Amino acid sequence: PPSSLSPPFPIPSLPPLDRGSLTEQVQALQRDKEILKTNLNKAEEEVKLLFEENRALDEANKRLLCLLEKEQKHRSERKHSASNSTKFVR
Repeated sequence: PPSSLSPPFPIPSLPPLDRGSLTEQVQALQRDKEILKTNLNKAEEEVKLLFEENRALDEANKRLLCLLEKEQKHRSERKHSASNSTKFVR
């Protein structure tokens, strides 16, 4: 019976690594880690900037919508007023 510690699949044998190649791999992983940290920091800063830009655009959009609604209401009132004044002229 297989022991409970053996994996359920065969593990391929790996070539033996010497101290130098292990050191190189560790250094490569450390460089990759630093690059990933830098990229993450840049991405986080970009997200913050995009969030602020989006917030500013949202506020501008709300102001423009409010102005549009006022303008449409004003036009509607003018049309209504003009149609009433023509009724009295007849």
